[in-house]
Amino acid sequence: MTLDPAKIDLPLTAILISVIALVISVASPLISFYVAWRDRARLKITCAIGPSAIWVTMVNVGRRTIILRSIGQTTQHRNMVLYAPLGEKTNGVQLNEHEQYVYIVTVRDGTEHDKGTLYAGELWVEDTLNNRHKIPCSKYLRTLREQRKQIAFGGPARST
Repeated sequence: MTLDPAKIDLPLTAILISVIALVISVASPLISFYVAWRDRARLKITCAIGPSAIWVTMVNVGRRTIILRSIGQTTQHRNMVLYAPLGEKTNGVQLNEHEQYVYIVTVRDGTEHDKGTLYAGELWVEDTLNNRHKIPCSKYLRTLREQRKQIAFGGPARST
């Protein structure tokens, strides 16, 4: 005796329940992935450029706390890394959800006859997990190198 699927008569409620179960089973991993993606520390970095300084604003747009340990630069030939610790007593700066921290990077003139002059190739901020977050002002750094100017780490402007 064989069963013919065309002759099986299922009630409408059984079909609806199976379709709803299928939709829920497909949606569940997608929702879990989205919640896990949102439930992490994410850093948004912007920079404002002035004639003698770069104001770096760091905002935690994620839900988890992030601790920023240092701000630094890699030289234009990527052969040296210079950095300055962030926060008091080098414990870092803790940013909770939607908190921001502003740091000032100063711009100074470099001398042409100084062969040891280092020009920034890339600016970054490092957190306690050793993740380096790039500061998006590389076009401006290229202009500073052409003008023979250097950057120096100033200090925090404010933390809110």
